[in-house]
Amino acid sequence: MSFSGTWKPHKTDKEGQKKFYELLDAPPAIQEGVGSFMDKISYTSQDNGDSMTTTIHGLPDGDKVKTVKLGEEVEDQGRLGKMKVKLVRDGNKIRSTETYANGKTSSTVREINGDEMTVTMTTGDFTVSHVYKRE
Repeated sequence: MSFSGTWKPHKTDKEGQKKFYELLDAPPAIQEGVGSFMDKISYTSQDNGDSMTTTIHGLPDGDKVKTVKLGEEVEDQGRLGKMKVKLVRDGNKIRSTETYANGKTSSTVREINGDEMTVTMTTGDFTVSHVYKRE
């Protein structure tokens, strides 16, 4: 399955997302703003061999474009500031591990099933999932 295409939020657990960011010690503005920016995000990904380019649309500061080489840890700037991210492709899944500047960690699994992508995020023993639909 290809991740290429545009993905829009379909089913979002806003309360779960808020708790997820709370557990990562996100500032209150991030925790409270979860619903306002989750409603506006779509993903456009281009698979290119061992790398993936992702454009996240509708963020408060505008679109964000990043290219990541699969299997390599890279530094990134996310909602919680600087972090290290490593993505690995596993069939119809992209798994990532995130280490934040405050020492907290999370993992994310993006899985394609037909025209849906389920994004499952875990920190500690807490997990939250969202479903995106391919446009």
